[in-house]
Amino acid sequence: MQRYKNDPLFAADAKLITSIAFLPICDISLGIIALETYLPPELQPVLDWFITNYTGRLRMDGMRNQPRFDPANWSVHRRVLERGDRTNNYAEAAHKKLQRAFSCSHPNIWRFIDTLRKEQKLIDADYAMCQQGMEPPPKRRKYRDADRRIHALVQTYQAANPNFDHNYQFPVVYPIHPIIDFLRGVSHNYNMDP
Repeated sequence: MQRYKNDPLFAADAKLITSIAFLPICDISLGIIALETYLPPELQPVLDWFITNYTGRLRMDGMRNQPRFDPANWSVHRRVLERGDRTNNYAEAAHKKLQRAFSCSHPNIWRFIDTLRKEQKLIDADYAMCQQGMEPPPKRRKYRDADRRIHALVQTYQAANPNFDHNYQFPVVYPIHPIIDFLRGVSHNYNMDP
């Protein structure tokens, strides 16, 4: 964690792992293969954890084990193309808002309850405004710009294996640099909290 915060090159490489979510499902296996050969050894345990939980381990028959979380559930490629919201943006915003409201790591029970009550009143007021037909506040310009850049990258990406499911390991020799370049481009356009 310390190295992620202090070493920008290491942090940039770590973000490549989460950028896999922006690949089309048919290229996730190629993205994993590219990262296995590209990432520094210090990030291999993180990549192994990602593979186990999100893509499945490669079996002897060339198929992948069933992951804990299916790529169809966490891949945001289609949503970005359709200009939809990525699933956890609202949850992350609510979490950050609560963190700011508490302004401490370990509030006592009374402060916790009072803060939740205040936040609930604000949420109820926002909900009432939505029920009245009022528009929600627009996204900040920097987020709109980042969304446009990510959309452009995803839209211009050419799938290397458009006819394959992510479960298959294919005996295709494919240069890793186009995928790494794509992942790096996407990773420059979003922030990750350690």
